Amino acid sequence: MLPSVFDPAEAARQLGSGSNLLIARGVIFGVYPLSMSVTLLRWKQVGITRDTLRPPFFSQCYVAAPFAFPFLLGIDFFSMPLEMGILPGVIAVAVALVWYAQAQIRWFTRDLEISAIKATITFIGAFMIATVAALSVAVMINLDAQSFVPGAI
Repeated sequence: MLPSVFDPAEAARQLGSGSNLLIARGVIFGVYPLSMSVTLLRWKQVGITRDTLRPPFFSQCYVAAPFAFPFLLGIDFFSMPLEMGILPGVIAVAVALVWYAQAQIRWFTRDLEISAIKATITFIGAFMIATVAALSVAVMINLDAQSFVPGAI
């Protein structure tokens, strides 16, 4: 366990349990595969239904897992006391972002048969939408947690 300036049990307490914290993280990071999958289907001009969304979404979940682990590890490094984790945190987040970007750019390039430049622009757009959505979900979860836990800040 990494040393932290935050009480490790605080997030779990606010969400009611450690299981709820894991579910919240899963929902938040599930936005990225969803965004990439919807982007792919829209580019292909395929209607978005449960059946058409399932294959790209499942394949995107496999790509999101290796992205989420070092990304969250980097975020955890940032919370170390005396700013000891800033450099390792920046490195972990950068590695996660670079790896995820290259995987998505290759996926868009191959699956959509577009240039790397178009795939990069497509990835950046989808990633920004997913990030805004993920932050919105995180804020809503936090606000909801505050509403049912007495004294939560």
